[in-house]
Amino acid sequence: MARRKFDIFSMSFLDTICCAFGALVLLYMIINASANKRHEQSVADVQAEVDKLEEQVLEGYANLVVARNSTRETEQQKVRTEGLSDRVLEETERLKLQLAEADKLAVSRREAIEKLKADLKELDESQKRLTAGTPSPGKPGNRVKGFVGTGDRQYLSGLKLGGERIVILVDASASMLDETVVNVIRMRNMPEGRRLRSEKWRRTVSTVDWLTAQIPAKSRFQVIAFNTRAWTLAKDGKTAGPFLQGLRETQFYLDGRTVLYVREGKEGSGLELRAADLESGADALLYKGWVSEPTVAPNGRRISFLLAESHLNLNLFTLDLVPGSRPGELPRVVGEPRAVTEGKGRWHVHNGSLSADGSLAAYTRDTDTADIFAISGALPR
Repeated sequence: MARRKFDIFSMSFLDTICCAFGALVLLYMIINASANKRHEQSVADVQAEVDKLEEQVLEGYANLVVARNSTRETEQQKVRTEGLSDRVLEETERLKLQLAEADKLAVSRREAIEKLKADLKELDESQKRLTAGTPSPGKPGNRVKGFVGTGDRQYLSGLKLGGERIVILVDASASMLDETVVNVIRMRNMPEGRRLRSEKWRRTVSTVDWLTAQIPAKSRFQVIAFNTRAWTLAKDGKTAGPFLQGLRETQFYLDGRTVLYVREGKEGSGLELRAADLESGADALLYKGWVSEPTVAPNGRRISFLLAESHLNLNLFTLDLVPGSRPGELPRVVGEPRAVTEGKGRWHVHNGSLSADGSLAAYTRDTDTADIFAISGALPR
């Protein structure tokens, strides 16, 4: 039997080679799949790390911007501080100069004070030398001024002046120029210098001078001259207070420096009840109407007056006031006048007055009645 021929590339060999190749392919696929998973996991970890680094980079950029802004602001503050320090140094130098000048001035003032003290001491010693041997002046007087008259003449016998507030009224009308009407008319037409030298007026001036010499030193007083108007007088006799134009009636208020008065209104508009301060000249309208005979309650919170357009219809009215809170402040009116009486033409009122608190009023009543008598026979010659 013949031997069969040996062939390396037989079917068995090819089958084996194919199986080995398939095993290799399968192994490669398995290894490749596992490697892909590990790669993806590694990539994810790296990406996360990259993202974190990017966030850190962005945060670093933001912090860098803040740092730059802070650096810029710090530089600006540094510039401002340097400028302020320069001004502070300049102000310090200026204050040092002022302090040096003040020290010099203080030294000169101390020297002047010491010199004045020495002069005062010298004057005091001179006064002591001059007053040596001079008799004692005695106890101080209790009058506001002295008065040198003619002998021991007393202008108003038995008169005693006292009180905290005193008002002296002086009639300055033409009737004070002489005793007779004829001489009054004659003197009134003479020059002012001649009128002031008239005998009766000189007696009036001397009387006022004597009266002011009797006023206690602690009293406050006012001299008021009046004619068709009233005014206060200063120490030299000249006008010191306000004129009260068109004066008809007056009443002094609480403090003695305020006066309530009635005057004629402008252009025949009736009468006005007003208040005026005799020192400051302040003037205020209290009521406008046909008022007369004003009186003031002692507490100053109410006044009474007669009100009517004719004499036979005079009735008593009251008006409430609020006194001023400080010296010189004029009283203020509260509300409207209130009628106290109502005569209705049957009678009318005069001489109204108020109680201390102003709650009661007193007055006199005039009935305006009369009798008619028939007389027989011849009238006597």
